Amino acid sequence: MRRRTVILSAVGLMIVSLLVAVPLLASRDKWSYLGPENYQLVAVADNVPVVFNALQDRDKEKVREAVSGTFRESGVEVFEQGRNPDLKTRWEDDRPEILPPLTFKKITPQNTLAGLRKEVFEVFCKGREETIKVKLAKLCVNDKSILVAANPESSSSGLVSSPDNTRCLVATEKELWLIEAGKEDAVKISKDVFNGKTYAELRSELQKKLAGEEGPAVLWWNDNPVFSPDGSKIVYMTNRDCVASGGSSLWLYDLATRKERPLVRNVAGEHYRCKAWVDNSHVIYQKFARGASRYFIADLQGNSIELKLEGQKPEIFAVHNGLLAYTPDCTAPKTVCIAKISFSDFSITRIYEKTIGGALREVMPGTTYRPRGYFAPDGSRLAYLFAPDTGETVQQIAIVDLAAKKEVVLKEAPSKEGTRAIFYDFDWLDGRRLLVRVSRVVNGMSEISSWIYVRG
Repeated sequence: MRRRTVILSAVGLMIVSLLVAVPLLASRDKWSYLGPENYQLVAVADNVPVVFNALQDRDKEKVREAVSGTFRESGVEVFEQGRNPDLKTRWEDDRPEILPPLTFKKITPQNTLAGLRKEVFEVFCKGREETIKVKLAKLCVNDKSILVAANPESSSSGLVSSPDNTRCLVATEKELWLIEAGKEDAVKISKDVFNGKTYAELRSELQKKLAGEEGPAVLWWNDNPVFSPDGSKIVYMTNRDCVASGGSSLWLYDLATRKERPLVRNVAGEHYRCKAWVDNSHVIYQKFARGASRYFIADLQGNSIELKLEGQKPEIFAVHNGLLAYTPDCTAPKTVCIAKISFSDFSITRIYEKTIGGALREVMPGTTYRPRGYFAPDGSRLAYLFAPDTGETVQQIAIVDLAAKKEVVLKEAPSKEGTRAIFYDFDWLDGRRLLVRVSRVVNGMSEISSWIYVRG
């Protein structure tokens, strides 16, 4: 009788444990529905994400009402429709546009979408031969002003934002302009003359040198500027200093002193491009020579060493504070590697490797296949998109926990209507939350809906 009581007690404890464990396990990963809107992340300021509502085809007939909503940690939908008086609407080029963008004031169990405090404004970059007009939205986040593009969908502005979004650059063919929060005017920080020669003179020399060769003679004055993590410096590519030898070089610009100097000099007609800053003192750059590319890391004095990445054609697709994510062969991207850089000797230590049942790919269909992935802001996880072998038209999201060396694969977002939903794009909001955009066909029309996924 006593043995039977013990067995019953054990069974009872097991049942109770299961009843407790199932909800906990089920609540590790949560989905929260933000609505049939195409929310694009444009900034994260003081841990406050800022999103832009990219209007879809169905919105061209009329401007939708501004939407506010909340979600709970359980992921249960509590979305509510309502008009937000802070949001403005207008028509431009026969396309409705909600101005300014929406902001997530906080990503918490009780989150609220809210409007901005100020209208979009225009900044003019008035050069000698052309004037560039840039539309910006000035946001107030935690009593700090930041700048974002008024319409992030438009890439024509050439806008490059600093990591904290208090500064942005406008790179034109001949000039580089700086815009700072709190200042209404753009300031040209590039020089008009290099070694006594103007842009026109150097381009004329380049045209004569390349006469008879295929392709146009392109002079990169301040191309591909990349901010350092603290926003104090930029690295850019130029070929104004190597017109005779060919190729390009990398230069470093200090925004405090407004001085520039060579970082990686051209030697024999090779090309260079900054891939990313590793921290405030080191950059990773790519060297292109004789049809091949190699990766190097350099300090601010220009001392560099090659990164020894295995594979025939390795490609780095994510960099964060000493961490690298890459695939050994970009022509057949079926392996994901994560490595850590030692700043003492620039050696590489691989901490994770996974051969996936599919291929890494660029998010936009019809473009060159390139890996698409990001580290979380705290560096604890990596998320990347891939197309599984079981369906080339499907995209899935893999999330790698670097501490546990394990990954989880998201195959699709929840769908109450039972329609097939395909992942379209994503961005990290913090160390656990993803803003996920999902594509599905509704009434014969492709529709993007937005979700928040929380990894337990």
